[in-house]
Amino acid sequence: MVSSKRNLALLGAILFLALALRSFRLDGQSLWSDEGVSVALAQRDLATIAQDAAHDIHPPLYYYLLHFWVRLFGSSEIAVRSLSVLCGLLLVFFTYLLGIALFDDRVALVASFLAALSPFQIYYSQETRMYILVTLLGAISLLLFLKFARAAREEDAASLWPTVALNTFFITLALYTHYFAFTIFLVANVAYALWLLLTPSARKWRALALWSLSQLLVILLYLPWLNFAREQLRTWPAISQPISLGFLAPEVLRIFSLGLFAPMGPLAFGFLVMALLGLIPKRKGNEGYAIAFALTYLLLPPLVIYLLSLSRPLYRPKLLLLATPGYLLLLARGVSGVWMERVRIRDLVSGILLLFITLASGFSLYGYFFDPRYARDDYRGLARYITVTGKEGDAILLNAPGQIDIFSYYYRGPLSIYPLPGERPLDERKTEPALEEITAKHPRLFALFWATQESDPARFIEGWLDRRAFKALDLWYGNVRLALYAIPHLPLSEEIQYPREVLLGDRIRFLGYNLLNSEVEAGDTLPLTLFWEALEPVEERHKVFIHLLDAQDHIVGQRDGEPGGGARITTTWQQGETIADNHGLLILPGTPPGEYRVEMGIYSLRSGERLPTKEGEEEPSNRILLLPIRVLKPKTPPPLEALQMEHHLEIDFGPLSLLGYNLSKLGFEHDPQAPLYPGDTLHLTLFWQAREKPKSEILLTIELADSRGEAVTRRETSPVEGGYPPTAWEQGEIVRDQH
Repeated sequence: MVSSKRNLALLGAILFLALALRSFRLDGQSLWSDEGVSVALAQRDLATIAQDAAHDIHPPLYYYLLHFWVRLFGSSEIAVRSLSVLCGLLLVFFTYLLGIALFDDRVALVASFLAALSPFQIYYSQETRMYILVTLLGAISLLLFLKFARAAREEDAASLWPTVALNTFFITLALYTHYFAFTIFLVANVAYALWLLLTPSARKWRALALWSLSQLLVILLYLPWLNFAREQLRTWPAISQPISLGFLAPEVLRIFSLGLFAPMGPLAFGFLVMALLGLIPKRKGNEGYAIAFALTYLLLPPLVIYLLSLSRPLYRPKLLLLATPGYLLLLARGVSGVWMERVRIRDLVSGILLLFITLASGFSLYGYFFDPRYARDDYRGLARYITVTGKEGDAILLNAPGQIDIFSYYYRGPLSIYPLPGERPLDERKTEPALEEITAKHPRLFALFWATQESDPARFIEGWLDRRAFKALDLWYGNVRLALYAIPHLPLSEEIQYPREVLLGDRIRFLGYNLLNSEVEAGDTLPLTLFWEALEPVEERHKVFIHLLDAQDHIVGQRDGEPGGGARITTTWQQGETIADNHGLLILPGTPPGEYRVEMGIYSLRSGERLPTKEGEEEPSNRILLLPIRVLKPKTPPPLEALQMEHHLEIDFGPLSLLGYNLSKLGFEHDPQAPLYPGDTLHLTLFWQAREKPKSEILLTIELADSRGEAVTRRETSPVEGGYPPTAWEQGEIVRDQH
């Protein structure tokens, strides 16, 4: 199997590299929704798995394997993902064996090395889904096909039966893992047709009869499942936008070469050149069939995706994974330089090309492992946020299919959970009474929105909440959006409680606002209804901003959003229409008690520029000041995680303990790494806790020093700029202190 001790050592090193990359930071990212479905299904009995897997539009084999895997190793993130790690590792090994069967040791070793580094394969080797398993089973079945073809060519009757039986077994397993494995079934049969054309007729008929029977047996073995799941297959909707070959071809090149997250660019075209070199035949040798086989393996699955998408678009990058071994074999043949005659030049060229691929793959893998932009949906962080900020009586609404599985995996808190809608398509007559019942029982509602184009494409649930409640939060955790709604106890009045007449630009008039209460605890939500009128059609989209400010203009609460929670964007306003616009202003936990000012206004979504305001005879401005409100001390200190401290400390200063701090350029609190320039202002937030009640005033020194330790600027002040003296703090109280 391995031709020398040297090759054996190289293969061992490659497999070790593959295992290390597939195991690295295995629990560094949260499980996402589909992984949650996998774990939930795996913990049910086998009959229920089959029934529920059909509903999830997947055959059951992967879930069966995961069922027994979880029994052996548990259901932690590392445990449930390690099955895919093993499959990914085996795929590297079988890529080597395919290289041996088609080409030689040199190509096989390079192909296995490229598979070990493949960002695309590594991504799915760290996911609790079936895609790397079906790719492995497809590779094994095609390796067995090649052994069958060799036995037929050599008229080795003793090997024909075992290889064709094993091929039948593994392609059937692949089909019971994922429907798209039928493309590997097609690859084998197209490859067999090519083999028949290239093989003398005297050797065809026995093998042809045996192969035909085996393919018929595969179909017969699969028919029971197709019959079981036919209704789901018939009614499953399109899963993508229509695609063209002009889109698909560069997408395949980019993903196969650099993975899911690297952009299309010169690096990808470098891979294309190397793969094209793999098509060059040797001067001496008969590799035409091997090259044609690898090319069929590469091209047929993407071509099938394109053809099927002509009637029902189904493009998903994960479906392309099945074809990656074919691509890596051609790429390895080009990189290994077997088409070159001069050995020294060949080795030099191969070394340079391998270095190029290693650096390019490393760049892509670094982004996958460490760049939060490319992380999976963060249900772990989302559940943690709800756990630390949720209050007694709050509830959670899951507005997406299947979210209950992944959310329940992470969330262990006491809040009530409501999966809604209860059916697809959404029935408004059933959903509205359910929403009324939920909101009647709870003062606040955390809503998780994911894949709503499938569960609620008309945005019925979110629109209903936007009209009847006060949205205080919109946070993205990957592709999952968390919204927080404050639910009013009384019906909302359409009468304006505090009328105003303020022009914003020349097309919008602010008519006034309603404030349900003028006192709110730190960490809670201030409900506010704004009333707008369009004087003329508004041709540009705008956002509303609402800030709660202390005496030094530090923001202790902020809400930015399009009117009506995004349902009443300004370009849809009709001339003369009055728009009631509900907002919830979340007060930052740890905000000192006291009186605060509310400012609000509108700014352009495109440019970020605020609209000028004009009220009566007052000087023009770009903001509107509302009545002050009073922030109250909460009954219990907030949990530390609710403070969202970037830097954690625990340093005692007499009766106070400094818990940590945030530091950024002023206005760039969302981007702490934004560069600083002379003239910029630093924004420092300190988080204090009173270990005991302070008995005297405290002086605070803040100093900015250069690399030599010399002060560049220095301030002496009091905590909270003297607005809430420490002598008023209670033991255990946590205070947010901005400078």
